Amino acid sequence: MSPPLAEAIRALATLLRGGLTLHQALVAWADEVEGEVRAEVMGVGRRVRLGHSPQASLSGTTLEPLLRLGFALHLSAGLDLAAWLDRTADHLEHRDDLTRAARAASSGATLSGRMVAGLPLLFVPLAPLARAPLADPAGLAMGVIGIGLAIVGLRWIGRLVPKPPEEDEVAALCVTVATLLRSGIGLPQALDVVASTASGPVAAALADARSLVRLGLAWSAALAAADPSLAPVAAALTRAQRFGTKVAASLEAAAAARTAEARRDFERRMKKAPVMMVVPLTCCILPAYGLLGVGPFLRSMSLG
Repeated sequence: MSPPLAEAIRALATLLRGGLTLHQALVAWADEVEGEVRAEVMGVGRRVRLGHSPQASLSGTTLEPLLRLGFALHLSAGLDLAAWLDRTADHLEHRDDLTRAARAASSGATLSGRMVAGLPLLFVPLAPLARAPLADPAGLAMGVIGIGLAIVGLRWIGRLVPKPPEEDEVAALCVTVATLLRSGIGLPQALDVVASTASGPVAAALADARSLVRLGLAWSAALAAADPSLAPVAAALTRAQRFGTKVAASLEAAAAARTAEARRDFERRMKKAPVMMVVPLTCCILPAYGLLGVGPFLRSMSLG
């Protein structure tokens, strides 16, 4: 199932391919969209009818970071916006599939670990059945220490399960530039406009690279010199120029390689998690099980 944002973006691309201008498509967009995104799309259409520019109509919506760059280049440089929107939707769907798979894997491991870790706490309401004193110093100590160990074990196991990998900003940069190239924008212009509109930690590195380009360096050399994190982008550009391949394909391959490596790293950490859980199970859960489950019955037998 496609994410709502991807479906909405594809609907806008379809309207543009039907011959509508961008302004007309934005006004008619809400009629083609359903679900939770529709309210934002209706707001965009309403602002366009009031005279706002396409870029300004996106202000404050979740659509703005996805579409602002494409709208600007479509109006200023003739970007094939429909093709750009389709590729953006493809990227969103691919990213959503990876995220859902990673979340499903981590959620299953977290649930299993917490179910095992929470078993000692089930003995707390059953403690009176042992008919052992619970309010004396020994009983209170066993209860407090047992519950404390169980809670520590729960939190410990939760921390051992890796979180799904976040989106790689360098991979996202490669995809953005490749999408612009395949939509008809030249490489220097694509890199320049991405550098001027980027946000987040990678923005500073791109700004430095842009300054180096203005001093006469090629983009591949400027990216490599600006920040080590941009080395994969620079390598993709250099490789395409050296062997005469398409720059877009080289950038897409670099993005796919980084995404695949992040996924393999997540899978490796997921495989290690059950092994690492032996430590909290041994140090916390088993002692808690003894104090909360077995301890009261043993005290009852010893006290007759």
